[in-house]
Parts: sequence; structure tokens; C-alpha cells
Amino acid sequence: VGLFIMFLLLLNLGLSPKPLFDPSVSRFSYWRKSEFSFLNSIVGNTAVFVPFIFGFVFVKKKPLGVLLLMVYVFYIIMIGQKFSPIVRGLYAFFMPFVLLSNINYKINVFKFLKPQYILAVLLLFSVVYIKYSNHNPFKRYGADSPVEAIVYRAFGLQAHLFWGSAEQFVYLDEPKSWDLGELYKGMHTLMRYFWFGDLDHIEKSMARGFSFTNAYPGILLKIFPLPFAYIIHIILLYLLYVPAAWLLKISLEREKYFMSFLIFQCFNWVRVAFIMSYFNKVIPFLIILIFMVLFSQLVKNSKRFINRSSIE
Repeated sequence: VGLFIMFLLLLNLGLSPKPLFDPSVSRFSYWRKSEFSFLNSIVGNTAVFVPFIFGFVFVKKKPLGVLLLMVYVFYIIMIGQKFSPIVRGLYAFFMPFVLLSNINYKINVFKFLKPQYILAVLLLFSVVYIKYSNHNPFKRYGADSPVEAIVYRAFGLQAHLFWGSAEQFVYLDEPKSWDLGELYKGMHTLMRYFWFGDLDHIEKSMARGFSFTNAYPGILLKIFPLPFAYIIHIILLYLLYVPAAWLLKISLEREKYFMSFLIFQCFNWVRVAFIMSYFNKVIPFLIILIFMVLFSQLVKNSKRFINRSSIE
């Protein structure tokens, strides 16, 4: 399944204008201008479940798994994605290996100082450098050179909503909304709050799928005072993140691969909620979780009924 989907994505890439070479196309407009734009509604913007599937290949055949991962990263770079999608893809890829192995990991930084790893990092850096050499969107913020733009993108822009929220609602003590409903699309809430221009412009941008980054946990600082924000964060973790992670671990350990794929999708939606503050994405997970609980209870009741009938 993963190979077939990857083939379709590469075919679409070959037939479509590419953000890396066509200035008229960006990562935000790639899918809208692609030949098989319908795939976006099926596999998502970056198809992060594909490296998760390739991760199972890596467990059994490491060279083939690494090759497939490189193909996925190549695809992600070619459609104009950088930083976060690559990190999420690597995270998904290594998840089956980490959860299915009983190895006690000891991190040794020097093990990563191998020629192949250094070459991979240099190639990735070169692609991003070339991209920002052709078009540097951060010059207005003082990042004049491509290197400065990369540093700003990695360490400044990634957390600007959090630092903005910390400044406004913690340091300046702006009024809190106490509106838990703002979590539903917390990213949009903060985008509207911090947008310095015409709101109609940002509304149209959000409708096209444009988004800032990492609105969580900044949104909690807008809704609640700092102590309450910590408490709500812990509650959300235990209600959403922990169950999703536990179900994924159990399904992998029991080698329920189809169930693992389904739960990984749910886990990824929950993870996006805790990174981007799109908590509307946890609704499918909650529906599936409720269904699984009801189904499990139904199976237990059926077994009890059968056992009683056999005894009688």
C-alpha cells in the first residue's frame, strides 16, 4: 500500500509544476495546481503515514527501508516542504522500530558523525540554501542572507506564536478569554489575534490552507492564566495524547498492522493538535476511541452470554 501511494505521489509530482523550480508555485498552492489534486483529500498534504508504513520495512530490511525513506524525503523537498514535515516523517518512520525493539538506547552523538550522515545533512542544507537564495521571504525581518533566513525559520518563526502569547498574556497580562471553544481551531484564533493587517486577507489565506506554526501551548495562555493553563495542559495530555500513544504501542506490540495504521492516523491527528493547536482534528480519534470501547464491551458481553449459556 505504501509503495502504491508513493508511486502515485511521485507520478503526480512528475506531471505537476514543482515549487522547487517554478516560482509561481509554493508549498501552499502545489496541491491546488497539481494534476491529481484529488489525492490531497485522500492522503493529506504530506502523507506522513507513508514513512510510518516504510518503518515496518525498515524493521525487517534496513537498507530497503532507508532507501524508501530517502525517496519520501526527496518527494517532500520537491513539493516545497521543509523542516517540520521532514522531522515528522522521520519520527513516523522510526516509530515502529523503536516500539518493537527491546533495546535500551544510549545516545552517543559521535555515532552520528559518519560520512553518510554528514553528507545527508549537507545535501538537505544545500537544498534549503538554494531555495532561500532564489527567494528569501524573511528579508523584511532582517534575515538578509540565506543562512540567516534558515536560522530565523528554524528557531524564530517556529515559535513566534508561543513567544507572542507569552509576551501578551503572561508578561503584559492582557485579559484572558476563558473560552475553551477557542481550542477547536486554536491556530486560527491566534492567527487572527496576531495578524497585523487586514483580517479579510488572513481569512482568505486560512481558507486556502495557509497556517502559521506551533500555536500550542500558546493558545492556552490566551484562554487561561498561567497556572490554569498548566492544569488544562496536563488534563488534555491524559485525556487525548496518552490514550492515543498507548493504543499505538499496544497495536504494534501485538502486530496488528492494519489497526496500527489506523491508530497511527489518530495519533498523528492528536499530535498535530498538540503542536499546531488544531484540536478539531482530535474528533475522528474520539469517535474511533468511543467505537472501540463500545465494540470491546459488546465482545465481552457476548462472551459472558455464551459462557453462561454453555454452563446452563
